[in-house]
Amino acid sequence: DGSIVRAEALLRWRHPSRGLLRPNIFVPLLEQAGQLVPLGWQTIGAACQALARWRAVHPPAQAMRISVNLSSSQLLAPDLVARLTTAVREAGIEPGDLELEVAELDAMANFDRAVEVSQALRHAEFKLSLDDFGLGLAATEHIRALGVHSLKIDRSYLGGNPQQGGSSAIVQYAIELAAILGIEVVAEGIETPSEYQALKTLGCPFGQGFLFSRAVPADDLLRLLE
Repeated sequence: DGSIVRAEALLRWRHPSRGLLRPNIFVPLLEQAGQLVPLGWQTIGAACQALARWRAVHPPAQAMRISVNLSSSQLLAPDLVARLTTAVREAGIEPGDLELEVAELDAMANFDRAVEVSQALRHAEFKLSLDDFGLGLAATEHIRALGVHSLKIDRSYLGGNPQQGGSSAIVQYAIELAAILGIEVVAEGIETPSEYQALKTLGCPFGQGFLFSRAVPADDLLRLLE
């Protein structure tokens, strides 16, 4: 219906001469320098603080959540829940306001650890989302074991019109599976009105993508909310 119910924290590097750089350019450098995990923790803290600021000046934002991607290294960190708890406490928000996104490929590659983490997150009342769904071949029993709050359908299955070709079967499967499991489902990477309409026809309740907004600085999001 066009309402904003969630925001996702994305990393960008505003380079002095090359302009705004996307993560595929600089994340490998961060990994080589051993700085990716520290920056990941910093990003989570900044995202929580941003949500608190939006809520302070825009009352409808009380119903919003903020999503942050967890890297495979963070997924394996023994102090994950403790760090998350500190981040939400310092921002003055609740654990349920923060949604952690784990890529399906990472979850399947470290499945036992992912199940352990998901149980700990649920116990602490955080929300967990399975990102890039459709790339890691997670079966229904894997999703049940993980106990995720939502599935995020990978953008590769939109392909201009998710009602055409084999991609529509994956999208429809994800929507129906989420309904059966009683969890949310989100289509990622919506860029055109035709993709938007096709997903509405398929019954997808939530969407994310450049059609709604490109990545903006946290303070600029208030203009979208208003």
